[in-house]
Amino acid sequence: MEEEEYDALKQRVEDLYQAVDDSIIDDEEATKQYYAIEEEIEALELNNYNDFDLSVIKKRMKAINAKLDLYDQERELDMMFPNRHDNDFDEDEMSGESFFKD
Repeated sequence: MEEEEYDALKQRVEDLYQAVDDSIIDDEEATKQYYAIEEEIEALELNNYNDFDLSVIKKRMKAINAKLDLYDQERELDMMFPNRHDNDFDEDEMSGESFFKD
């Protein structure tokens, strides 16, 4: 990632934050942009782009999330258990009881 790309990403996040804060973007479009940016950030983290501090961007993304009041249970479960749709996945292993067996 080049510095210009980092700055552009940071600016997109700031623009989205302002648009949401000023209510000049509808929730559906804001949510679409939010998730697109979030996927970009996740890809950067997976590729170990440590040259730039993503914590500032992630903090602003949390603020946008709070303003939009986003919560998608299926998305959260997919992030926590990426293999949960596999045929051999055992849902009982997700329960707390499986962790605290005697």
